[in-house]
Formats: sequence, structure tokens, C-alpha cells
Amino acid sequence: MERSGDRYDSLLRHLRAGRPPAPELKKQRIQWHPVAARWAALLIIILGGWLLLLAGIAVVREFRTETWSGPDQSVISGQRLPGCTADLSFRDPLFPTWVRFEGSIFRAASRNRPVGTLPNADFPATGYRLGDVELFRILNTPQGQAGDQVLLKIVNVETGEIYERVPGCTSGP
Repeated sequence: MERSGDRYDSLLRHLRAGRPPAPELKKQRIQWHPVAARWAALLIIILGGWLLLLAGIAVVREFRTETWSGPDQSVISGQRLPGCTADLSFRDPLFPTWVRFEGSIFRAASRNRPVGTLPNADFPATGYRLGDVELFRILNTPQGQAGDQVLLKIVNVETGEIYERVPGCTSGP
């Protein structure tokens, strides 16, 4: 069956409702929704603000000293200790870098120790606490018995961070 060019073209024009034929598909650019740029800008502003807030909190924490609750107000801790030549590079979001206890400065030894539930005979409580962090003596090592090591432990966690006495540091702020 032969098709007549005019009849076939007429049928196609009628089906397209008089519109010209659609152009061939070419590589098209991605088109963004008109509101997408505003959402992207808002997301960038929120993330930037969040990062600035975190940086501000880190700076405040770096230069602040905290007083522990307990039998007296003599135990303090912080991240930076002016006048101390010892390596205080330990950084942890929960534990301080140094602690002043019984007139001596103790720095984080970057070692943790399994201790189980405390207090017990090997780790007697001192009664000092900063939030969820508690201070314990160590009596099951020679360094601990000599008073050269203490233990900081988070409540309900069965490991603690060891802190060693730093002889070269002043007694702190």
C-alpha cells in the first residue's frame, strides 16, 4: 500500500494539532527548580553557622578552667595550662588535658585502663566530680600508690583514663 505524501503529512499535522514537528532530542542541560538556589544558599548558611558555633565552643573550652564539685573547690581542670612546659597535646571531647589534684598537676597519659565498676579497693573514690567524669586514686600500681597517677572515669563506663603527675608544671591557676 502506497502512501501519498500529502495525505500522510496531513494526518501527522492533524495529530500534532498544527504544531511543527518536535526537534530531535539533544543533550539537554539540567534545569534547576527556581527555589533550589535559595535552598542551597540556606543550607550553606546553616552549615557555615554550625561550623562557626563548633569552632567557638572549641575556643571557649580551650581557654576555660573548670572547678570540680567535691569535698572542697581545690580540684580544677582544663585544656591549656599557662606556665607548663610539659606536653599537653592530649585532646578529648570528654576528658580534660590536665587536672590539679592535691596541689599537683596531672596530665592525660593517653592510656586507658579497664576498671570495672568503681569504687573498689584498687580505685578508691576521691569524691570529686565534673559532670559525668569522676576522679579516683590508683592503689594497684607503684606509681598510683606513690600518688603519681590518678584515674578519671565516666560514670557507667568500665574503663578510665590514666593521668600522670607532671613535676615541671606550676600548680596551675
